[in-house]
Order: sequence, then structure tokens, then C-alpha cells
Amino acid sequence: MKIVSWNVNGIRSLSAGVAATVRSFDADIVCFQETKVSRDALSTDIAVVDGYNAYFSCSRSTRAGYSGVATYCKDDCKPVAAEEGLTDWTNDQLRPSSVGCYSDDTDDIDLKALDSEGRAVLTEFTMHYDDTDFPVVLINVYCPRYDPDNEERFEFKMRFHRLLESRALALLAAGKRVIIVGDVNVAREKMDHCDHATIVDFESAPHRLWFKNLLFDANASVYSQRRFVDVFRVFHPDAQAAYTCWNSKLSARVTNFGTRIDYVLADRQLVEMGAFADCRHLTDVFGSDHCPVLVELNATVRSSQRLPQLCTRLMPEFRGSQTKLSAFFARGKRPADGDTSAVVVKRAAKSVVAQRSLTDFFEQPKKQSTVKSVAQSATVEPNVVGVEAEKSVSSVNSVSSTSNISTTSGIRTDTVDSAAAATWNSLFSRKRAPPPLCRGHHEPCVELIVKKAGPNKNKHFFGCARPGGPKSDPLSRCEHFEWLSDAVKKQEKRVFK
Repeated sequence: MKIVSWNVNGIRSLSAGVAATVRSFDADIVCFQETKVSRDALSTDIAVVDGYNAYFSCSRSTRAGYSGVATYCKDDCKPVAAEEGLTDWTNDQLRPSSVGCYSDDTDDIDLKALDSEGRAVLTEFTMHYDDTDFPVVLINVYCPRYDPDNEERFEFKMRFHRLLESRALALLAAGKRVIIVGDVNVAREKMDHCDHATIVDFESAPHRLWFKNLLFDANASVYSQRRFVDVFRVFHPDAQAAYTCWNSKLSARVTNFGTRIDYVLADRQLVEMGAFADCRHLTDVFGSDHCPVLVELNATVRSSQRLPQLCTRLMPEFRGSQTKLSAFFARGKRPADGDTSAVVVKRAAKSVVAQRSLTDFFEQPKKQSTVKSVAQSATVEPNVVGVEAEKSVSSVNSVSSTSNISTTSGIRTDTVDSAAAATWNSLFSRKRAPPPLCRGHHEPCVELIVKKAGPNKNKHFFGCARPGGPKSDPLSRCEHFEWLSDAVKKQEKRVFK
């Protein structure tokens, strides 16, 4: 079987559409992160994909269209249970078909806050491998981003990591196998980060230490508590620059200047029993600042006979959404003999409101009778007034605005207005001078905007137009920086010299 995990950076941004994208992978399970869709904004084209059953977790926070994950399973790969979130506070109504196995080791943290951003969906399957059936829980997760300038969000990130670990260990303790896929937002080793040398205390960062302690390492002196394995490194232990995320604003994917923060993690027992066949990055798939991660298993899934309650097909607004297209074009039944009520009502409605043609909406308003008589005697065209006609209609100048005709110049008023607007714009708008040349390559710069919070937020500046990359690469972006206001001043000085 195949599982694909992809941070799509907005599920509505998929150019081919959700259904076509899901089918293009030909995978049994497709997991999306950062869907950026709220529960009330779920539409049929997103929630219902023919041939698949879908499970969503949407943000309940005040930030609309934020985070969110979704898992699509083929109809011959139905899970036996599904739930959203890592805690049980969101699943009271879905408890009969939820995964269960919650951890008590939560240190009295605010579980509601941790699970309010729609960052996890759990689906449980009955997996068959080596003549044995066993339960496997797939955790589709989108961990919070690391922001060094926001201490509160960093603490939130660490609490979420600990909650993810405690839930996974609780599932293992219950005898279930566990696979974690998604965007963990942590680069594990230096080889997983393009610019690790510029980060102070890279290896001692708390979130990186947590991640390393979670993962099994055969070379570590203590690994009894390390229950999970980085599946990609099982098949590609020494792969360099094997990144999954790039800064799209810097076009860094062109130079492969990125990080590896998207993972497939599995418990040691599942890996050691030989259940996995391969794991690789689909770097030829575009549409996001991340690339998909594909994992292949030697095992198969015994599909459940019933859908879990979390499935979008069972939501009231999507029940029956998979009606065949032919049903929409089927002719209605004729009324029974003697039943003329339907015909009478239909004819009555038709007699009350006649259907207007499309041209009715574009007809020009009728002119008043006094204007019409004068216009007819002067043989004036509807929108053009000749020299001879000007004399004939000089007495009805007051209605010229109604017919959109200038009776003194022969020019339409809308033309005059647009010409006047263009003139005023030319007077008050300053022509933008060409951008300066960057110091590194002597090429035209691009205009950028500061997005980071601070006194310079939303200020414009010029930078090198080349994609981001290592400083040693001459093809990558140089360090040219120039405020837009300074560049304009320089250009004005040249003009007045």
C-alpha cells in the first residue's frame, strides 16, 4: 500500500483541484497538512472525492482559514475508527467510532487550547502483513511553526510536541502500531537544514532535542525510550540536501536551499518486522512550498464495512453528494392521467411572469416623448450628434445627460470622464524609475516588503532578484539591500543635477 503526505499550504490553492490531485498520486491514503479551510467553509469539491472517504480537522480558533489537516482514504481502505485532535475533548459525539487510548500524562496543560487549531487527524486500520492482522493508527499531524521572536508560541509548540508523544506512546501501550506522517516543523540534523551554520545552538534547541529523543538511534548510548524511527533515513541514511520545504519568496527551490521538516515516523517494531518497502520525496510535484513524501508498505489493509462518524460523507450537508451526474439531467415524471394540477400551476406561473430574454438586460432606457419627437425631427442617431442636429436640439440640452449625449461637443460624457481622469493621473502620478542594479551581479533588483513585526514592517526595499541559496553559490542571491525611499532619493538627485 502507499501513503502520501503533503503540506499543501492551502487546499484551495491546488491548481488541478482536490479530486484530481488526490487521484494523481494513486495512493491508498493521502494526508494533507495546512489545509487553511474552516469547518463552515468546507465545500463538496473539497470534502467529497469520488472513490475516497475523507476526514478533516479544522481550526476552531479565532483565526479563520488557519492550519488544518485532512486524510483521504480509498473506499477499499476504510478505517475502523477516526477522530480529530490528540485529546478527547473534541470527540464526545464521535466516541463510538473514535480511536481512543488517551494519555494521562499531560501535566495539566490546557488541552482545549492545544487541540483548537485543527492540527491532527487519527485513523485506525486493520493491517495485514506476514499472515497476521494487527491494528495500526495513522496520525496525520501539522506541528506548530518555530518562531524565535514569539516566546508564547514557542511554548505552545513544545507543549504540542509533548502531547503528540504522550498520545503516540499511549497507543503503543495499548498494543497498537503507530505511524506518524506530516509536517513536524523541525529539522532533525545539520544535514537536514541548508543554513544550520547561521543558527546559534542549533543542536541544543529544545524542539530539536525533543525530536532526537523521540527517534531511535542505534549509535546512541541510551535508546530504550526511543520508540520511533525516521523511515526516510532507513532507506536513505546518508542523503545530503534531501529537503522537503523551501522559501517560496526567495525562489529557494531553484537552488535547493531548504530544510527537511516533513517526515514519516513509525514505531520500531513495525519497521523491524519489515513492513516498509520504501520512502522518498516527490520533488517533481509542485504547487506548494513543500513537496510530498511517499511511503510504500509491504502490508495491506482490510477495509472496514462501515465508515467512522467523522467521515465527511456522513456530515448532514454532504450526505448524498455523490449522486451520479446523469441524475441532474433526468427528465421529470409526467403527471398521472387526470391529474392536471401540475399543468395548471405551471401555466399560471408562466402567464404571471414571462421569461425575459438576455438582451432585455442590455436595452437602453427609453427616452421621454418630448425628447423623442425632437430627436426624430432632427434625425439624430442614438449616440452621435451631428453639427446640423446640434441646432435642432439646442432647446433640449437639459435632457442630454439622460441620453448620455453631449449636445455641444458631440462627444460622449463617459469618454470625457475617462480622458479627464487620465489627464489628472498623469499630473499627480510620478513615473517609477527603473530599479537599481544589485551589487553582486549588476542585474535589476526586485521590490520586496518587510513582513516581520517591528518598526520597519510593511516598508519597501530592493533586493537581488536571483533565488536564495548558499553564499558560496555564485548563481544564488547576493546580499544587496536598499530601502525604496533611499533609491528614490538617489534617482531624484540625478534628475536635478
